[in-house]
Amino acid sequence: MPPARPAVHLTPVDTWMNDPNGLFLRDGRWHAFYQNNPVGSAWGHMSWRHAVSDDLLTWTDLGVAIPEEDGTAIFSGSVVHDSRNTSGLAPAGGPGPLVAIYTGNVSTGDPAQHGPQVQNLAVSTDDGATWVKYVGNPVLDRGSTDFRDPQVLRHEPTGRWVMVTVEAQDHEVLLHTSVDLVHWEHASTYRDDRLDGIWECPDLVPLDAAHPEGAWLLIVSTNPHGPAGGSGTWGVPGTFDGTAFTATDAPQPLDHGPDHYAAVSFWGVDGAPLVMPWASNWDYARHAPTWPWRGTMGLARTVALEPADDGPRRLVLIPVLPAAPRPPEGPRLDPGAVHVLRLPLPPAGAAWELATPDRVELRLERTAQDTLVMRRAESALPALADDGRPKPGRPVFGDRTRTLPIPVDGERDELVLALDGCVAELLVARRDQGASPTGPMATMLFFPAEGAWELRRDW
Repeated sequence: MPPARPAVHLTPVDTWMNDPNGLFLRDGRWHAFYQNNPVGSAWGHMSWRHAVSDDLLTWTDLGVAIPEEDGTAIFSGSVVHDSRNTSGLAPAGGPGPLVAIYTGNVSTGDPAQHGPQVQNLAVSTDDGATWVKYVGNPVLDRGSTDFRDPQVLRHEPTGRWVMVTVEAQDHEVLLHTSVDLVHWEHASTYRDDRLDGIWECPDLVPLDAAHPEGAWLLIVSTNPHGPAGGSGTWGVPGTFDGTAFTATDAPQPLDHGPDHYAAVSFWGVDGAPLVMPWASNWDYARHAPTWPWRGTMGLARTVALEPADDGPRRLVLIPVLPAAPRPPEGPRLDPGAVHVLRLPLPPAGAAWELATPDRVELRLERTAQDTLVMRRAESALPALADDGRPKPGRPVFGDRTRTLPIPVDGERDELVLALDGCVAELLVARRDQGASPTGPMATMLFFPAEGAWELRRDW
């Protein structure tokens, strides 16, 4: 029996999902597109599928929005509202179009090889219900097979659009600028020897949108060499002048867990950026035992930079939770329900345990006086092939069974644990923060054995 489908996380109906794309807020409604194989449960035939929500927790599927077509797959990208119609892609005098900027991956006929990767546009004048690909595509072509994942922002001080992309194999973030979303000029290149692996899904966001001359955050996902191994997401604090990004602090994990990748921000949000990740890891995403649906997004979360009296500032997250955290009412938990639990830190060397009748599924373990990790059991369900058949001898998680250690303060911190189907999200928060706690997070999938859950102390 497959694990419970998450109730308050965006999941595909019955096909494959990976990176979130084109996230935006418009007229009070949240829109999310994502990488989707509309005809199967494994990666392939990449298209954008569309879902909407009024609260970031309950999602309605609207089907495929921008399909693979004529040998060009629709890889990751973003959506902006061109409110001034700088592109001229909507009738004059109207509210301006929504413009999707995405990577077109041109087929070589060999599924094992990327073809040329170019940046394309699609346009919607009906709030994202239908999209028309721009007849002048591509709008940016470097003759590269690893030039992808455009995230576009508006930099008002310079009056220009900024496109952030990667040369994935070269460890480069490229910044291009434009006055009209159609004609682009290279502005600068950012390199950082502290980040290894293939770079993907960059984003550049002001941590205080009202003061764009202040702190910015460059988000980069890497595979492998993520914070917890395999694929993962990093944040690099710095400054941005409309042309070039300059790092001011070392890269930090955006999430300490193994199941947080390709996080990008929502367009149209005032204040601190709100991001949403894909909650999986390329080490095992194709073998998840949830067939025929595969993949889930993590909870949306606001990103902030915590002030520091001395030393580096710490990235902290404010997740959109389905309910205010509360202490558990007893040891028994319904696996089919959503739980948001407030828990005291365990003593050093001790742990909270989430157990099914036969084994411990998750441990929130105080590994030392000032660190905590979440550990999971290997999946109780077998790894599955693309067609849903078991793969004997193939573990699902392999050695990806723990989070990166999270610093904790025994005098000030507590734990908030959100459990929803096969997704566990851990927040290390200050005890006095009320219903909207903030702190470092760790996101982790788990595929438990059947039976009721029991939450218990081992001290």
